[in-house]
Amino acid sequence: LHCIGLQSCLGLGGPNTLEQDLQAVINSSKLFGITLAVALPNRSVITVVSGHSSILPPKHVNTTDKFLWGSATKMYTAAAVLRLVDKQRFSLDDAALPLLDSLFIKINGTSLEAYFGPGLRNVTVRQLLGMSAGIADFDLRSRSYQLAHPTDDLGPVQNIGFANRTIQYPPGTKVAYSSTNYELLGLILAQAAGATSWDTYDQATGFPAD
Repeated sequence: LHCIGLQSCLGLGGPNTLEQDLQAVINSSKLFGITLAVALPNRSVITVVSGHSSILPPKHVNTTDKFLWGSATKMYTAAAVLRLVDKQRFSLDDAALPLLDSLFIKINGTSLEAYFGPGLRNVTVRQLLGMSAGIADFDLRSRSYQLAHPTDDLGPVQNIGFANRTIQYPPGTKVAYSSTNYELLGLILAQAAGATSWDTYDQATGFPAD
């Protein structure tokens, strides 16, 4: 992790100082573009960009560019799920399928069980969180698609479609990293929020101001 300086992060040097610090990070690393948002105690936000989002052809980064954030989102997903567990909306040992399948059917027209088979009925929320559900990862195939189609905005259902559609091992018997687990947890959050599609789900509701 790079430190860009406390003065800059507090906004004491202003956005120009932040931009200079970001450029210094780019110059000293293999990165070629960075966007940064700093939320201040008074709830104002400083947004600064530096570098390029594309080398060929050259294109400067702007604040509306999309970046693959990747697995950094998992910590937020897990916290939002545990928040609902704390509120007794469901328990860690509840079966996951009923908590997401009605929304999956609305989006995709078929049950998730049709993707992964009846073994999915035995998967619990705890197993999704702990990567022990036996569900294959979608990352490599999905990432190849995203790199080839950078303007496509894939949701959980599209990403899940890239995964191997068989349960890899009996749930709870092994641990294997799989981002598909957290796509399913995202659908649990969306269904719990009453969303009728992924696009209508406001992900910020998982972290209310209180």
